Amino acid sequence: MFSRTQFEVGTIFGVPVKLDLSLILLAGSFVFSARGAGLRASLVVGLLCAAALLLAILVHELGHALAAKAFGCRVGDITLMFFGGYATIYNQPRDPWKDAALALAGPVAGFVLWRVAAIAAALLPDDFLASFLSAVSVYSLYLSLFNLIPAFPLDGGRVLRAVLTRFRGRLYAARLSCRIAYVLAIAMGLYGLFHRSFMLVFIAFFVWSAARSELGSLNRYRGADDDDDTVIISPPPYGGDTDYTRINRER
Repeated sequence: MFSRTQFEVGTIFGVPVKLDLSLILLAGSFVFSARGAGLRASLVVGLLCAAALLLAILVHELGHALAAKAFGCRVGDITLMFFGGYATIYNQPRDPWKDAALALAGPVAGFVLWRVAAIAAALLPDDFLASFLSAVSVYSLYLSLFNLIPAFPLDGGRVLRAVLTRFRGRLYAARLSCRIAYVLAIAMGLYGLFHRSFMLVFIAFFVWSAARSELGSLNRYRGADDDDDTVIISPPPYGGDTDYTRINRER
């Protein structure tokens, strides 16, 4: 139920959902961004936006989790944190098409939420709830589109890795996806610096770190077995990870 910085708040479709204490920073950043509206208004708007983003991330991760269950994998939990969320998945399928489907499940779930939330917001007379659903719709769309960029650890990078695996092998595919992530991180970081977008700089840092960590794991786990756990992350705008799959064994 509780570990140093995380605590379980319930289950959805049999998957435990945990919140990380770093979410306090997420809520604080939104409140700070809305500070010009007055203290009370800033708190309301900031917390509303933070909750909308968390719902978008949760649905995204549920997409991964439910797809994993459909492929016979065991899902440990879903954790939401300051820089996004991740679904812990055991015995990830090794077939490239299943790997791609698993990665795409998150953005697909996000696109569905985008349309459903937008339609519901347009039909509801309640301004507060309509505003919340509009925010959910926008965040879900941006999160899904961003994750389709073909650079690891984004979902698009995992799809690219799966496609290239069919032609060049899993090791080559993973390395190329990570190198594309380096280019993306540099571009994002420079753009963030020039436009004083410190959040974008943070995102670039986490994308770079995740790609570097994954490249390191390729060498550390060369020739090892394929039985260890896999963590599927939905990264920035909120996340980063080490993919501990045994990708060195080409299939």
